[in-house]
Amino acid sequence: MRAERVNEGFLEYVGKLHPNKAVLALYNEVIMEIRGDAVRVNRKEADNLAAEEEKIKLRIQKVNDMYFDGEISRNDKDENVTRYKKDLAELQDRMEVLRLSTDLNIRQKLDYSMNIIGNISMFFRLGDPEVKIKLLGSIFPEKIYFDEKNYRTSRFNH
Repeated sequence: MRAERVNEGFLEYVGKLHPNKAVLALYNEVIMEIRGDAVRVNRKEADNLAAEEEKIKLRIQKVNDMYFDGEISRNDKDENVTRYKKDLAELQDRMEVLRLSTDLNIRQKLDYSMNIIGNISMFFRLGDPEVKIKLLGSIFPEKIYFDEKNYRTSRFNH
């Protein structure tokens, strides 16, 4: 069988794999809702950590005051301040990660992905070989068979 015919048939086969527009729109909304929930949880946790950050800063100040008032030795002050500063740095790192995760612009990535899914046959028809290979690998984890009439595979990635 001629390669052009097999390739064209495969493009038709792949073109039938795209979900309908209503399913894509619903999927998009569900992902954005889940993302919104995750952002709210991360913001709340970052706010809680900010309160903890203030407590640690107050502790450092209190230790310094205790030293200046002669209540503790310089060695005790240095040990406590070092420990609190370490805790503060770890806390600030966690807060930064949480805040960065809330700032990610997932909308553009989601729109791009939905465009690929909705126009999969066009990407197979016009895409560079690297794009085609990536798409094939993401959809078909195992070999694709052609029996001169039909294309088949033992399973798809969902």
